[in-house]
Amino acid sequence: DMILADQASALVERFDPTSQAWSALPPLQQRRWAPAIVALLDGRLLVLGDLPPYADERSELFAEVFDPRDSMWAPVSGDDTFPYERFTTTLLPGGRVLVAGGDSSKAWLFDPATKAMWPAASMLETHPYAGAALVPGHGVLLFDGQPPELYTALGAPCAAEADCLGSLCVAGACRLPRPRQLPHP
Repeated sequence: DMILADQASALVERFDPTSQAWSALPPLQQRRWAPAIVALLDGRLLVLGDLPPYADERSELFAEVFDPRDSMWAPVSGDDTFPYERFTTTLLPGGRVLVAGGDSSKAWLFDPATKAMWPAASMLETHPYAGAALVPGHGVLLFDGQPPELYTALGAPCAAEADCLGSLCVAGACRLPRPRQLPHP
């Protein structure tokens, strides 16, 4: 397990539950307030978003990946129109990460094999401060004070059905069924 030290810090520490001890790791390349951290299937960590609010400290380094095999941080390449805060992250069955929500209806996919993030199909609504849950075989359910939305990654690049969250992988892109709103209880 890992934890980021205090707010607006680049310090990172690892907790070893066997020895019950903390140890310092190399610092992040970018200071962050309270980023999202996703444990990838291969043991690496994706850290993204929540950069300091000061304009002169804003950076194109919206995400970075920690590899415990060499204790190094590497930048994530790709689209930097990413929402810096109030988004959700969901680890998908194929190992990619869906980044959705925030102040935009846009969504992004992170591919751990290429360490790249690119735009995915847009959502129907914005979902600031949303929760997200993977619904196996159907998509990712985003829920907040608005009607919930089942996101299916329509139009996103894919290599297999698992990349498409309930839609079909046809000729390298996720196709039908379309994202849909669910009735609000």
